Amino acid sequence: MKKKFFVLLFMVVGIAVFADIFISEMCDPYYDYRSDRFIEIYNSGSEAVDLTGWTVVAVGNGEDIFTWNLSGTIAAGDALVCGDATTVDDFTVDFPDEAWSDSDTSWNGKVGDGAKLFDNNGTLLDNAVVDATAFENKTYVRNPDISSPNTAYNENEWTATSVDHSSDATPGTHICGGEPIISLAYSTDFDLIDVIYNIALETINAENFVLTGSETTTFGNAEIDEEDARIVHLSSPSNPINADLTIDTISDDANRTSFDFYAGIMPISYLNTLNPAGVLEDDKYATFRGMLTANDEFNNVWISDNTGPYNGILVYDYDFDDLVGTDLGTEVTFAATRYVYNNLSELKNPKLISLAYVDCIHPPTVISGSDIDMNLPADTNPGEKWEGQLVEIFGVVVTAPARDDLYFGSDDGGETLFAIGDNVDYQYSEIAAVLDAAVESGEPIHIVGVVDYYNEHYRINPRFIDDLPVFENTLVEQPSVTMDCYPNPFRNATTISFNFSSQKVQNAEIEIYNLKGQKIRKFSVDDSHSKVIWDGKDGFGKDVKSGIYFYKLKADNFISTKKIIMMK
Repeated sequence: MKKKFFVLLFMVVGIAVFADIFISEMCDPYYDYRSDRFIEIYNSGSEAVDLTGWTVVAVGNGEDIFTWNLSGTIAAGDALVCGDATTVDDFTVDFPDEAWSDSDTSWNGKVGDGAKLFDNNGTLLDNAVVDATAFENKTYVRNPDISSPNTAYNENEWTATSVDHSSDATPGTHICGGEPIISLAYSTDFDLIDVIYNIALETINAENFVLTGSETTTFGNAEIDEEDARIVHLSSPSNPINADLTIDTISDDANRTSFDFYAGIMPISYLNTLNPAGVLEDDKYATFRGMLTANDEFNNVWISDNTGPYNGILVYDYDFDDLVGTDLGTEVTFAATRYVYNNLSELKNPKLISLAYVDCIHPPTVISGSDIDMNLPADTNPGEKWEGQLVEIFGVVVTAPARDDLYFGSDDGGETLFAIGDNVDYQYSEIAAVLDAAVESGEPIHIVGVVDYYNEHYRINPRFIDDLPVFENTLVEQPSVTMDCYPNPFRNATTISFNFSSQKVQNAEIEIYNLKGQKIRKFSVDDSHSKVIWDGKDGFGKDVKSGIYFYKLKADNFISTKKIIMMK
């Protein structure tokens, strides 16, 4: 009887030890992905485990595509990597197999991809096969509060982060359990901040949080998220949170942890390399709010928070395009980090905060073809200031491609040329017929599109056929106008002024719209140099709420819209 009891106890202990091994990271880097993809396992237990007879199976499109036969031991707290025997990036592979890079064609972080872990009895211990696109061009890491395997995949146990190279991930290193650490923080509105921890929290106190930067701010309220206890929502700040170029630090004094980021809703202009007001540091999270102007439905989305120069940006991510959708005019609030790729400023690692459809789409800004002259060097104005922005060029004569993949246009009789790209409509799949017809006829068209920098050229990238209407020679001459408001942001009142320098106008109006596209106030003005004072009230004399508004100038055939922020 004692012998039977001893054997049963041994079996229970053995199972408990095995339950400490799990898949901790799966990585599909953007570069050198065939050779540098890897799968990592981790031992969260207190004892070493013999891995003889264990296997890690890679799964692609729902099918087992490759198996690593493990050996040796994994020490307590160790993370071991399965990968290829020859990698481009420099990182350690503990279980190398040259055949992996020949077998991983279908392993790219999409539906049905992932890995499974089996013990020496062939028992499935851990299942990390994803049920949606989860880690394409990303590393997928088990959250620190997960300390045991799961035979049923649960997306809430994982966090995805975009990586260019495998060394940008954490091969051979894993954090499990421990003290609460702030892993991310970003603003979700003008006076709201989310703080994300590595593990779930049970209690929190608003008095423990302090935001330091351009000034010191405390918070009157802190709440743990009902669905994800790793997230704390901070509100009721003691001061207005300024969106400026000073890096802010949110500190949790009770847990002695902090995180650096840019607090507030940041202007997109702070992302442009040549922005006169300054530029955000790379790889620091900041929050932005703007209109969706283009979506290639693959990995690029363009957002603009106003018309004019410096106000547009490309967001690069393989999931974000699906999250924001294709309804142009959608207001997108999101957090992301700045990054420069081949002289193109962009945002990566986006975290979607909210979407709202606003029937007040920013119109394209009219520019000249010479603004994006193909001979302009990178990071040079006038080209750089239009990078990421939706623009329009009139009277364009399209020339035959100098290469198979690039058309050129000119709006000044061939004195300057600019590139017409395919970054939205890939390989000109929709617009090629229109461009070819324009080349053959020699008739001018006008082109709408977003500007980028690629292969040593600034380019305008049309989105669809409607961006290439036939040019009409009966265009109405647009008057030269300046329009501004001060102060902006404002608390009690702001002065909106405009000046038509080239001609007299009649029947001018200034209209105020909210984010829903609803007109809330209208002012009539009767000369070509005027101003109005908006006191923050609607047409019924009621105070409007703090937030973003738009003021639109309408005069004769001219319309211009700009953004204004009210903060009370």
